[in-house]
Amino acid sequence: MKATYFLFMNFLIRLFLIFVAFSVTSCAGFYRRINPISIDFTQYDTPDEVTLEYEYKELKGRKYRRKAEKNNIQIVALQITNNSSDEVIIGKNFEFRDQNNQVLKLYTPVETVDKIHQTLPNYLLYLLMTPLRFTDGTDHYGEPKNYYVGAFVGPILTAHNVFIAHQSNKKMKREFDKYNVINHTILPGETKTGLISIQMEKKGDQPNIYLYKKKQQFL
Repeated sequence: MKATYFLFMNFLIRLFLIFVAFSVTSCAGFYRRINPISIDFTQYDTPDEVTLEYEYKELKGRKYRRKAEKNNIQIVALQITNNSSDEVIIGKNFEFRDQNNQVLKLYTPVETVDKIHQTLPNYLLYLLMTPLRFTDGTDHYGEPKNYYVGAFVGPILTAHNVFIAHQSNKKMKREFDKYNVINHTILPGETKTGLISIQMEKKGDQPNIYLYKKKQQFL
């Protein structure tokens, strides 16, 4: 009787650990490309020197979308056309502002990934499943027949989720690197399509975006 009770309680404890692992981590999420070159932009800012077209984009990967929302980060796809005779360099001689003339805080691709990437060590919690076993009857010696299914399931789920998360993080960084406009030189007559991530003060903020020439500062 005591042995049966011990096995039952042992099973419940392990089942609880598995529940905790799934609750904290859930499965790794995939990163879905935004692909800004395929977007039909609907919002415009068209001063004489540059033309700015932009569109707020919600990240399609659930894990990344939640991290962006938690950190009040908005992702914006945009297209900038240099109509002037001078180079346009975002962050050097031009900057983004909102309708209140406040300079918008931008994140570089590295900073963006750091803010909203999937944390790989979280998926190591699947290893809590490793001790899981099921008992089915007894052998010819009268000993319980134990099947250590957790020894396979735990490591496999861990490796699978760590791999997906790692590859998805790399995929996100590649896209933000490819479409980075910060400190990128846009030559006269050139059009640059890109992605920016903006730190907002409040969750859900989507202010109008304008591209202004930076004021020169003299020492």
